[in-house]
Amino acid sequence: MKNHHYFLLLGGNQGNETIIFDKARRMIEKQLGEIVNTSSLYKSPAWGFESNDFINQAIEVVCQTNPIIAMQQILLIEQDLGRKRTNHGYTSRSIDIDILLVDELVINENSLIVPHPRLTERRFALTPLHEIAGNQIHPLLKQNIKTLLNRCPDHSEVEKLS
Repeated sequence: MKNHHYFLLLGGNQGNETIIFDKARRMIEKQLGEIVNTSSLYKSPAWGFESNDFINQAIEVVCQTNPIIAMQQILLIEQDLGRKRTNHGYTSRSIDIDILLVDELVINENSLIVPHPRLTERRFALTPLHEIAGNQIHPLLKQNIKTLLNRCPDHSEVEKLS
């Protein structure tokens, strides 16, 4: 079986993000695969709604898990960490784990779209991803993350915390 490189974004703005992210990373390693790279923590304003600032961190996970199965495992991890999903658009949350990229794969299923469809619009996602994978190529746009960050239309402040 082939090893996949997953680039995930952890995000949250409820509770102690440092503790929640630590638990999320441990659960990801136990249930998905080895974390081989982590970005610093970054603080940014809520995107798409009014709320407390969010903390975000990009991680790279290497595993053999099929992306659809990986998404199901990630949703269970979020649920175990207190995430309550609603159909009310963007909301505050204790944890959000997005799959940003998987290798050079393009996936368009009901349960998973990769690359993440709004990655290039979100400085809060591109900045930590750039830290750990600046040369990674976006499989649809054929540009690296560094270039996409430089061209990002979102000019929100993203502050490095650690």
